Amino acid sequence: MPMQLYFPNREVMSRDDIFEVSEGLRNPEGADLFRRLMAAGAYELVAELDISDLGDAYRATQNDNVRRPAPGQLASWGTSPPDGVRPVGEGRLQRSSQMGDILVMDGTMHLLNGSGIVDIGPVPEPSSPCP
Repeated sequence: MPMQLYFPNREVMSRDDIFEVSEGLRNPEGADLFRRLMAAGAYELVAELDISDLGDAYRATQNDNVRRPAPGQLASWGTSPPDGVRPVGEGRLQRSSQMGDILVMDGTMHLLNGSGIVDIGPVPEPSSPCP
């Protein structure tokens, strides 16, 4: 199974959830928060990656590393994906991966935070949606 990249779904998250995410990024012990939000559907799949290294996956979803399609056009991994990156969906793919996003590899969630890429445990079973 390919690696997957998830962005927080701001349309589904409540204000409290968004605040908790920002607080959780400051607390490396906050893995339970991110598992709860993932289980509740507060994260959405934005890419599948045929890449085996977490650091390489992060770099592949940085807009700075994407060749501009034509002068004056936006260079985005979502519109001009590099090798090994398959965008899923539309809309939010204009931004680079960033703190608060989650990579899933082999059933394990990895949080992008200020310390790098942190293992936060197994992908949870889906639960009730966020309020």
